[in-house]
Amino acid sequence: ARKRIEEVKPKIIGITGSYGKTSSKELLTQALEARFKVVKTLKNENTEISIARRILTAVKPGVEIFVMEVGAYRRGEIARVCRMAPPDIVWVTAIGNQHLDLYGGMDNLKRAKFEIVEGLKHGGVAVFNKTAGEEDLIGWAKDLDIKSVVYEAGGREGNKKGVVEVARLLGLPDVRIGAMPGFEIRETPGGIKVIDSSYSTNQQTFEEDIELLKKMPGRKFVVSPGIIELGKETENVHKKLRERMKDLDGVWMGEYHGIEKTLKSGDTVLIEGRVPSGTKNKILSL
Repeated sequence: ARKRIEEVKPKIIGITGSYGKTSSKELLTQALEARFKVVKTLKNENTEISIARRILTAVKPGVEIFVMEVGAYRRGEIARVCRMAPPDIVWVTAIGNQHLDLYGGMDNLKRAKFEIVEGLKHGGVAVFNKTAGEEDLIGWAKDLDIKSVVYEAGGREGNKKGVVEVARLLGLPDVRIGAMPGFEIRETPGGIKVIDSSYSTNQQTFEEDIELLKKMPGRKFVVSPGIIELGKETENVHKKLRERMKDLDGVWMGEYHGIEKTLKSGDTVLIEGRVPSGTKNKILSL
């Protein structure tokens, strides 16, 4: 895969973060395709072997940009990907407590994500979101004299703002930002409004979606499996979420009995995280 990269010489954009990686990759690719021949990693395939496979399958002569989502469960994994496909631009979408139990602490998690910045080509640029827990990474980049672009935008607006900043580095001052992948508001045949945020979840997105739900008319409900891989933070995070949801009309967390008997026309339900497909489909058919 490294040999293929050296032959084709595409500009490489590496995207990592605790959350928002896949949706940011999709948004960025949509924005760049109008101007460049772009290849991206598929779905949420972001490991060393899946990225290598994608390079060998799709990065062929004529490809101008390769957008790769890079994930990791331990330190050293992102560094290996960057040795295989050294990025020209990296974008850290956010730092949060997702997968915290696998890293054993926030410092280890931050150091693992920072490997993508350390893996930049000489003269490369790092893009950070200051409002998304990245203060330490911004400081480390400054210490290493790495050129950085720092923006400030919360929630899903942060994803969109990051696309604008990366596109600007590629010479595109005005880009069209499409709809956010993995997030949709729709209405069921029976008149129930559904906020579908079922692709994945994390504390920050969950909290943002609860606030959106509260602004909706009618009765308000949440259906969610909760958040996994938080380690010792699990109880504390879910306690905070429960406090935010205490004024709602109902919450199904992990157990989904009685949903179809409760929801009715005029209600709004937030589906947050990867609930069973049968449960989601049942709600959408009500």
